[in-house]
Amino acid sequence: MYTPIRRPLAVLALCSLLALAVLLGGCIPQRQAPAVPDVNATAIPLQAPLTVMDGADFAVFTKRFLPELVRRKILDPQGRPVPDTPLLLHGTELPDGEYRPESYGKEIYHRLSLRYMWSAEERETVQDTVTHASLPSSGETVTIDESSLVVVGEFSTDIYKLVALLDWNGDGMRDWLVRYRFKPSVDEPSSSRMLIIEASGPEGMLEAQVIEAVECTPEGCNSYTGTALPAILGYDPTPAGEKMEAAQHAPSDSAGTPLPQ
Repeated sequence: MYTPIRRPLAVLALCSLLALAVLLGGCIPQRQAPAVPDVNATAIPLQAPLTVMDGADFAVFTKRFLPELVRRKILDPQGRPVPDTPLLLHGTELPDGEYRPESYGKEIYHRLSLRYMWSAEERETVQDTVTHASLPSSGETVTIDESSLVVVGEFSTDIYKLVALLDWNGDGMRDWLVRYRFKPSVDEPSSSRMLIIEASGPEGMLEAQVIEAVECTPEGCNSYTGTALPAILGYDPTPAGEKMEAAQHAPSDSAGTPLPQ
């Protein structure tokens, strides 16, 4: 007669637990050791973001200034933002430390120095700060919105439009790319200037650097950049630190290229 072997309950329980542990070992995810950071990895530094405010004007600007935008590591040769320059939509989060005014047009009206319009002699002799807001008004009308300023006077109309926010001078802060247009009230050709207004806080004067002058006649318009600007403006707008580089990398249309009509 067969007599079953009776094992103590404690031994049976221990064996059952061991078997269960073996079965579950393949199902329970094992805790991974924390990853060890790669001390040799190199983080790619990001440039200040590019924000396009006026697509049509920026497309024209890109066509004429692509070599310069490539040199300044803002766009690639195909006209796209370089990999380390993010494209930031207007109205989204600002880069750290950047001042966003309620209205760029209002800032230009009250704070932009008009010295960029003056000849070298005028820049030396006139010491007073002159802005559009400080000029005597003779029935002019002023229209200001978030990104533009229009001043209509008796004899002319001044139009400013913010084209883009970009780091033009490579200091990590975004400057204002602004198109200025001057239209006489009489039937005469207009002119325009492409301006770089350096990044600024909420106080102080704004200074503009002219990087392109467009002069029009009844026969058409011509664009002047680089080394051709002093003859048009009456002074050299290039900052001292950039003059050597500007001479080496001036855009190909610097001598005054006729523009399509």
